[in-house]
Amino acid sequence: MKRHAPSPRRVGALLRKELHAIFAQPLLYLVGTVFLLLAGYYFYTDLGYFITFGFGENIFANFFQLLFVDLRLVLLLTVPLLTMRLFAEEKKLGTIELLFTYPLLDVEILLAKLVACTLAAIALLGATTVTLWYLHALQPFALAPVLAGYLGLVLLAASFVAVGTLLSTLTDNQVVAAMSTVGTLLLLWILSWNESAPGAESLGWVSKLSIFNHFEGFTRGVIETKDLVYFACLIAFAGAATLASLGSRAWPTSRLAPTLVGLAGLAVALGCVDALAERGNARFDLSPQQRFTLSPHARRILDGLGRDVEILAFVRSGDPRNEATSDLLERIAEASPRVRQRLVDVNRNPALARRYGVDAYGAVVVATAERHRRVSEPREDLIVGALMDLGRTKPKVIGFAEGHGEAAWRDEDRARGLSTLTRGLRDDGFELRDVSFASAVADDVDVLVIAGGATPWSDAELDRLAAFLDRGGALLVLLDPRQAPELAAWLGERGITPGANVVLDPENRLYGGEGVSIEARAPASWASGRELLPSSALVTSGLEAGVLLSAARALELGADAQPLLESGSDSWATRAIDGAEEGLADFDEGRDVHGPLVVAAARELPPVGAARKGGRLVVIGDVDLATNRFVDFVANRQMLQASLAWLVGEEDLIALRPERKAIGTKQLLLSAGQASTALLLGVGIVPGTSLLIACLLYLRRRWGR
Repeated sequence: MKRHAPSPRRVGALLRKELHAIFAQPLLYLVGTVFLLLAGYYFYTDLGYFITFGFGENIFANFFQLLFVDLRLVLLLTVPLLTMRLFAEEKKLGTIELLFTYPLLDVEILLAKLVACTLAAIALLGATTVTLWYLHALQPFALAPVLAGYLGLVLLAASFVAVGTLLSTLTDNQVVAAMSTVGTLLLLWILSWNESAPGAESLGWVSKLSIFNHFEGFTRGVIETKDLVYFACLIAFAGAATLASLGSRAWPTSRLAPTLVGLAGLAVALGCVDALAERGNARFDLSPQQRFTLSPHARRILDGLGRDVEILAFVRSGDPRNEATSDLLERIAEASPRVRQRLVDVNRNPALARRYGVDAYGAVVVATAERHRRVSEPREDLIVGALMDLGRTKPKVIGFAEGHGEAAWRDEDRARGLSTLTRGLRDDGFELRDVSFASAVADDVDVLVIAGGATPWSDAELDRLAAFLDRGGALLVLLDPRQAPELAAWLGERGITPGANVVLDPENRLYGGEGVSIEARAPASWASGRELLPSSALVTSGLEAGVLLSAARALELGADAQPLLESGSDSWATRAIDGAEEGLADFDEGRDVHGPLVVAAARELPPVGAARKGGRLVVIGDVDLATNRFVDFVANRQMLQASLAWLVGEEDLIALRPERKAIGTKQLLLSAGQASTALLLGVGIVPGTSLLIACLLYLRRRWGR
């Protein structure tokens, strides 16, 4: 009686034979040496990029996502070297006919070869974890999103093996099998790059076939059932096409059947993915703080939308960031039936880009029937903040003080100007204007910003400033050492006194930077043990990193003021400002104050007289963090945006921002010795071990003859 189902016993016996053929031969270890050498190189260079340009912050987004994307390329180049021999070598040697004479089903032979080769690829991926465990020993990080990334790599490797096995059955030349596999996988990668497609909709459909688009979610720590189904369908139908190819050995010149089966399989896989995505897709966000899941706060705002909104992301076809942008817009659209979204290719739609004033890739426009808002990048907090702004009856007004030598909000100068910051504020929907103290501050000014200034303040000007604060206004003061002693004394009367000093913090100094640069952080508790009040926690909850300050002055706080940022425990404040700026100041017990020291603080004042609300005050002992030179370093911009949002009473804008990560899972700092060890492991010991095994197997085979 003819058998129609594979026998587990026979598959197991064949699998053991294939595993021995793979793991007992030098080829796997030679390929492994190349694989691990490339993987180690990418590991070290990505780590260096992460430490140098990412300041060691947010290890998953700034390091692991880069590493996973690089490892997919290494898999693409090396897996075909493993699959090329599966059937092509058997054909060339003539052993394939002998194999087919055994009482074995084609599916049993195929399963054994597929599983064995996939396990070999998984073993190579497993070897790359040696360097990751070394990093984890130095600075623990969340393992769940890393495991999600490796799951994606395993599925990618299994898909590559399935495609390579299919192509190995179509030729008896191993080189042809390997090159055709690389070419096919490249085609599946670059399908979404087709800028000459007839339209954006067709381009979107074609991109759904791209194997790497479905891998993208795993690199972010997100597992979706639609991606699992895609890989399962791709592997299954590549296997079916392989069986069809093996079944056509009676008429070896005919290869139409496996080709048609393969194309049909991909089409069915696409249909399954689309159906699952629209009806039953399940999403598991394993990223730190579930960064790729809409926050409950954002969902509440989206649920309350009172008008139809369209969100347009202006992108460039082929940009690897498009998948993440599309994913974010889809999540927002799923949360509210009033939201429509689409990706717009700037190069294809220049007229639409000009209509909305878009002149850069990555900009997002949030539009209603009456007006629109443009934000600079596709982020949940910016897009939902734009939705909130479109619901306002009038924009919030931020006034910038002038007349005392303050940094100007229109100034493009790199060292003194604030134009980079204020462009972002306009994108956030704020109206900006100059404010002179020749007369009272206008009633419609919501927040007043004082950015330094060397000219003294008169008593009349301070009275007008006090009147603004007493009627419920909000004030952000950025003040360098030596600046505005009259204003500093006035602030001291309101519970926050800027000191006549500069803070030095060698342990938190920017590497390679000036001696008075420090990276300040939000404190966990006040020095006396007093827990932080909600106001301070709210302003600093969205900070993903420290805040870079240059020549910051320390602040003394009254009973009701709350610290926002402080220096490290080994810092100190000195009155020898000139010596500190020249790098010559050492701690003097009789003159200096030991840290930690507050360098930014907030206070909510009680209502005065008939005012319906009290004023709000934020003081930061440095102007440089807001200037064009420093505003985009680490979390400087986030700190200023959160402070302004709190000052105008829009805590919703702060709540939309991601929560600050815990110390230890957020920042990675390596010494020169540790970096050298990582390099030695990645490109020396691990690939060297694989090469050594290959040499030993070769010598064993040669001596054993």
